[in-house]
Amino acid sequence: MAQLIQMAVDPDIQGKGTGKLLLREVIRFAAARELKEIRCHSRQYAVRFYEKSGFVTYGSTFTEVGIPHRYMKLKLDRWTSEK
Repeated sequence: MAQLIQMAVDPDIQGKGTGKLLLREVIRFAAARELKEIRCHSRQYAVRFYEKSGFVTYGSTFTEVGIPHRYMKLKLDRWTSEK
């Protein structure tokens, strides 16, 4: 299991595919090392971004650094064939 911590893209370049590319590479990296799952604490407004890559929420909403967050995880089963 791996935990993605503090992933962010500069606001000036958000919405241009940079975050999607970074996340895809993190997923490939973890799958190539035969990890089973990636977890993260997503800010509430970024949940949809992670869902588009297959992450699912679990647990309750919680506050971290004064901002609502959700626990999220991605099972890497489907990426193991894409090494």
